[in-house]
Amino acid sequence: MLQAMRDVHKDDPKIVARIDEAFATVKKDEKAWPVMRDLLIEVTRSEGFPGGRPVLVGTVSIENSEKISTLLTRRYGIDHEVLNAKNHAREAEIVAKAGHRHDPKHGGKSPEGNVTIATNMAGRGTDIKLQQGVVYPKCIGEIGASEPGVVATKCCIHCPEYDGVCAHCFKPKLDPRFPAMGRKFCTLESPCGLHIVGTERHESRRIDNQLRGRAGRQGDPGSSRFFLSLEDDLLRLFAGEWVLKMLDWLGMEEGMAIENKRISKGIERAQKKVEERNFGVRKNLLEYDEVMDYQRQVFYRKRQRILDGKNLDEMIWSMIQESIDQALETFLDPQYAATCVAEWARSALGVNVPPQKLDLDSFDDIQAQLKKFAQDEAQSIISMTIGEYFDPDIDRKSWDYRGLANWAMSRFKVSLSISQLEKSEPEEIEEHLTREAFEKIETFDCSVLKGCLDPNYARTSLAGWIKKKFNVTIDAGELTDQNTKAVREKLLAEIKNAYRKREIEFPVDFALAHTLLSQDKSESAHSVNALIDWVNHKYNVGWTPDHLQN
Repeated sequence: MLQAMRDVHKDDPKIVARIDEAFATVKKDEKAWPVMRDLLIEVTRSEGFPGGRPVLVGTVSIENSEKISTLLTRRYGIDHEVLNAKNHAREAEIVAKAGHRHDPKHGGKSPEGNVTIATNMAGRGTDIKLQQGVVYPKCIGEIGASEPGVVATKCCIHCPEYDGVCAHCFKPKLDPRFPAMGRKFCTLESPCGLHIVGTERHESRRIDNQLRGRAGRQGDPGSSRFFLSLEDDLLRLFAGEWVLKMLDWLGMEEGMAIENKRISKGIERAQKKVEERNFGVRKNLLEYDEVMDYQRQVFYRKRQRILDGKNLDEMIWSMIQESIDQALETFLDPQYAATCVAEWARSALGVNVPPQKLDLDSFDDIQAQLKKFAQDEAQSIISMTIGEYFDPDIDRKSWDYRGLANWAMSRFKVSLSISQLEKSEPEEIEEHLTREAFEKIETFDCSVLKGCLDPNYARTSLAGWIKKKFNVTIDAGELTDQNTKAVREKLLAEIKNAYRKREIEFPVDFALAHTLLSQDKSESAHSVNALIDWVNHKYNVGWTPDHLQN
């Protein structure tokens, strides 16, 4: 890896000089603002560092960035820039100044660091260049300034060994005095360069790492700190309860730095859960798209074959044969008539009847069976629906009488009076509605099903489908007493003859229609001559205009 980087970049890789401080915890989101304000004022107007440092504040949404911007402006009076989708036109200008400082505007003597609020810095692909004076003089690299006002830097902000009073080393676990004590005893070694502030942990560790990575680019010194609220969605939805309990057990205070490996690992596991969930969502979406992709491949493969005009007859006849096979499987099924009766009952009576339970010996038997099924279904659904509108666990005044009346009218065409319903008990309403529904079912006309009792009903339906689908007339009597194979061969032969006839007639019909559309005499004469030329070329018959005189 090291040799590959040397070959590509023509330089040795630089060690990361960024100091990633422990995340500061707050109990509520609102508690983070004063702590963050103190941090911004301390960093941008630091007395330990000769002049303030620029700060990049990262948020996870435009709403949060605008909320923080409003607070910094109206409540704390901190000058800043906002970089989000609404300000994309000024992105280059804002990023160019994100690593700079400006003259003090609040009565100070030293320069103050610029504050930039950014939403999701991942993928912007722009390094934040540090202005001269933002880093210690000893941090400036040997190559010097490469651009006016911009310095090249090298790794230098770390101690060769542990130093108990250094801000970088003084990190006893959960000591509320850190990092104030370290900065007090080691003011000359406070970090320099760009400082990153994360207002909350993102669901993805990649986004957090890319925000941190904005400081410490190309070996520049820098630092970062993230805030963690117990109200963050990440902790509330995905972190275990033990994380919250441990923070309380440790006596967490607002803004306290947390240096506990278990808690850090717990937060990382919460982020990992989110990443795994998002990965599962993307995987399922890809699986759904695979079905669509297969359909696209089949469709465009056939489309390209049609455009190329190769073996179209074979493809067309294959589709016709497939359609015929599916139709024979449907229409010649022994249960076809019973299936048609069941479908009619489902659409007309609103009842699901298994076809195998129907007796098609006579019309009266069919009618009696269907009405019996419909009445049983009506009784069951009425009993269940009344319980939904008239809940015995709530006050009777809250019952939905109008909703039940509307349902009875739409379902059974039965009119119920609201005043009558309010005076009746649910049992009486159920009995009345059931009786009315039974009477409606008894008067229902089922004569349309008489045709299903015809022994040739299936083959008659098949002949009608052939006529509608292919415009080929087939006598249903010719299909009687023939097995499926014989019916298939006969249908394919008739359809083939019809297509052959249409193939011959279509060019002539088209040519005649084009000729007869000419209304002007001069155009008509020209069209007739064109028709004669086409006939002679197509059929080699030697026609002249005399053949078309009459």
